[in-house]
Amino acid sequence: MNNQLTELEQVDPMEHALTLTIAAFDAVTAANNNSVIKHNLQVDKLERMGNENTFLKLQIKTLQNRIDDVAHQNERLLEARKNDEKKEKLFNKTAETIQANAEKHMQQLNQAQRQEQQAKNKLDEAVFTVAKYKELGSPKQIREKNKKYQATITTLQADKVQLKLSIKNYRYDLTVKDKTITEKNREIAENGFQKFYNKNGDNLMVYPLLCEAIGDGKTEKQVPIWYSTDSGIGALYMLNEDGEPARSPTPKTGIKPKAETMDLIGAMLRKFKRNGNVVYAEDMQLLECC
Repeated sequence: MNNQLTELEQVDPMEHALTLTIAAFDAVTAANNNSVIKHNLQVDKLERMGNENTFLKLQIKTLQNRIDDVAHQNERLLEARKNDEKKEKLFNKTAETIQANAEKHMQQLNQAQRQEQQAKNKLDEAVFTVAKYKELGSPKQIREKNKKYQATITTLQADKVQLKLSIKNYRYDLTVKDKTITEKNREIAENGFQKFYNKNGDNLMVYPLLCEAIGDGKTEKQVPIWYSTDSGIGALYMLNEDGEPARSPTPKTGIKPKAETMDLIGAMLRKFKRNGNVVYAEDMQLLECC
């Protein structure tokens, strides 16, 4: 212990202070060196970031230039498209005009061909006519024949006029007769029986007079059907209360026309017989329906 104290006592205070100062300076220097190293690292990092930023700016500028080029190309393509559409419209219009002109020329060609054919036909007719004229003989003979032809034509024309007049009168007479026949037939149809069935000896005709039918205690007028055999036996049929066809009942006392009616029946039947059992419209006009 004493030896240690002796050694400490032997250290120079100035030397000790200088040692401490050097140690402190070394510590500060080391700290400064570390700061410088960190600063240099940060500077290097900032330089790298600046370089990267510059590269990115160059890339952005390049991309912007490419976008501008694409936009310009798009504008040029749109303009070219518009020009192509204008050219297409002009081409279509030109094609339509050419087509119309071609059709017009074809029509003119067809017309020219028809005219050419017509001219050939006329030429053939003229040649044929000249040949016929030569067959007629000399001009004098031709003039004589022409006079005869003219006289014949005049006569034929007069006959034609007379014939037309006769035909006109004949057609008028036919029209009048047709109207008369139609009217007479209508009158006969209105005033006479309408036969609509004839088979196996049975004959059916519409009776041209409404008759009274009794059913359920009520009186009803109906259009009856006249049934008869070929021998003339017959009766009127109407619908009964069940809606079924039934023969018109005959009174127990029978039926008998009045004397005046019997006279008319006899006169008409004898007239029909004289006419060969044919009924004419004028025969029916003599009767008065009451």
